[in-house]
Amino acid sequence: MARLIKGAEMIYKLFQEVILLNDFPEKNLRKGDVATIVEHHPAIDGKDVYSLEIFSVRSLQAA
Repeated sequence: MARLIKGAEMIYKLFQEVILLNDFPEKNLRKGDVATIVEHHPAIDGKDVYSLEIFSVRSLQAA
């Protein structure tokens, strides 16, 4: 499982699982959330973007 760090320059494979190592409060995502890479968006400037499917442990704890 890869670790996804804010500002990191890395290439990920589709459907690879990643763990967030940083909080993204503007997106309601926290360090430790598990995500799956579901789409890759190549960018002209070289800073590729990925769409993630997020699994949040907090949602299970609240249930």
